[in-house]
Amino acid sequence: MEIVLITREDLKAMIEEVLMNKMPEILLSKPPEKYLTTDEAAEHLRVNGKTIRRWVKSGRLKCKRPGYKALYSQSDLDSIYGGN
Repeated sequence: MEIVLITREDLKAMIEEVLMNKMPEILLSKPPEKYLTTDEAAEHLRVNGKTIRRWVKSGRLKCKRPGYKALYSQSDLDSIYGGN
């Protein structure tokens, strides 16, 4: 194992260089997708939770199940009524 010593100024310069190279990428990247539970999705669309589950069953709406809860993409919900 090799130990490398670096000054605070050198470390700062290295970090700044990395950030300057990645900053446009970071600024242009889209924010992470927001997911809502069934109750939140129903409230967002002003419908009953049963309606949300029926739409999933019929294929009108997709959901993710990272466990026992169903989660719905905000953008998928917004596309149901053309933007809500």
